[in-house]
Amino acid sequence: MNINIRKNNVAVSYTKVDSLNELKEVLRRKSANLIIPDDECGGNSYLLDFKSSYPIWQASCGLCFGTGVTPEIMLADNTDYCWIGYDCQVSYIDLRNQKVLFEIDTWGSFWEFIPVDKDKIVIVHELGAVSVNTQGRELWSLSGHDILADFKVENGKVKLIFEDGQVLSHSLE
Repeated sequence: MNINIRKNNVAVSYTKVDSLNELKEVLRRKSANLIIPDDECGGNSYLLDFKSSYPIWQASCGLCFGTGVTPEIMLADNTDYCWIGYDCQVSYIDLRNQKVLFEIDTWGSFWEFIPVDKDKIVIVHELGAVSVNTQGRELWSLSGHDILADFKVENGKVKLIFEDGQVLSHSLE
């Protein structure tokens, strides 16, 4: 599987690789070594290639994850950075310098990003939602008594609907 996306001046290629060893070899050839997470590989290995047309730069990193939801990549408004959600984790990455700036444990399977503005996002996960800024500070968090069944974004609010019927909402701001 190969997925290509573009935001502003950055193109992203997302390619499935057969094994962690193959991923490491491809990264070595590209003079890159960042693999997220760096401690283990859950069975799925992907090569992420980022290429900027202006200013000109390119970066590559590896992503390993278990059998959960397919990871989501969201380029930040300042496209030198990106958010990657996978398994029960979200990473904020400085692409040009090839480093993870911070990671957030969601304690439940990652579902989706909701962009709020250039400095913050909402992370929806199996147990609720959390708002985080680009410095890694948690702004607010919602969780229910059960696992999340669905969510909606309406009128500037996120509405969380849990399996037991509980409904919680919070302003995206």
